[in-house]
Amino acid sequence: MFISIDPGHNVGVATFTDTGLDVSKATITLPRFRQFILKSAVRERLKAPEGTPKLIFLMEDYKLRQDMAINQTGSDMPASRCIGAVEFACDILGPERCEIILQPPGNLRTALKWSGYPELANKPRTWHCPDDMSAYAHGVFWLIRNDYRKHPIFNATSS
Repeated sequence: MFISIDPGHNVGVATFTDTGLDVSKATITLPRFRQFILKSAVRERLKAPEGTPKLIFLMEDYKLRQDMAINQTGSDMPASRCIGAVEFACDILGPERCEIILQPPGNLRTALKWSGYPELANKPRTWHCPDDMSAYAHGVFWLIRNDYRKHPIFNATSS
């Protein structure tokens, strides 16, 4: 199973099967996300039989940028806390059951195009799509780049 995450105060979460098919997407609060991780990652994976495919977290990476540091004054850094919750879950499960793949936020525009998000043309560079769509797009981007899904250009039908 793949769980794609856009970390923050509101956490975008998209899930995919082991073969890369869509399962769900949602935006949830950080406390609810920690409960989701505890249930879906830790409890279920600890009960899973030997040979169950690894749980892979695809996460948008977060680093405090110098040009945004003043805006973050007083922040409790929810994106970093979200990433930390996933790291802790993977520490409990161990590397044979869990893996984290961090992706740069700069991939998002391409990821949105590949996932079929229609509204990019007139958006400024600073615009951010809904959290669930960001998580979904990052997941689709990684799944395409790693041959779990076909690039959308190959899904086009010819007339």
